[in-house]
Amino acid sequence: MTVRRLLPLSTALFSLAALAEEQAATMPSATAPEFFSGAYLIQVFFSLLLVIGLMFAVLWVLRRFNGVSRGVGSQLQVLASVGLGQREKAVLLAAGDRQILIGVAPGEVRTLHVFDEHIQPTASEPGTDKPEVTFGEVWKQAMGKRGDQS
Repeated sequence: MTVRRLLPLSTALFSLAALAEEQAATMPSATAPEFFSGAYLIQVFFSLLLVIGLMFAVLWVLRRFNGVSRGVGSQLQVLASVGLGQREKAVLLAAGDRQILIGVAPGEVRTLHVFDEHIQPTASEPGTDKPEVTFGEVWKQAMGKRGDQS
């Protein structure tokens, strides 16, 4: 573009800006809202309570209509479970008066055996016991290592 074409355009832009400034100066200025006023904080607090209440209501409705139970007094219980691979495991279930051993893999669940008599699952074989490590012991060890470094 040449300077001749830019001159009328720039003059029009400057005159529009000056007109906007003049109108803004003659209009009464609005006060800025106070974000920490008492009314605003009460509104935010009750809005937060409303959102939390709606979340609990939705969770209650989902639990009620999806039939999700807590399993207290349920006829189906998991007695034991052992990992067989990265994504496979064997699970011993008590279903009523029967015990069923099932294999669980991604996308597949198979009955491996139905026991005629009840068996008592053990935590592990006597030779393969791993020592129980409590959180307190791990915490003490981590704090001890951190104290040695500094």
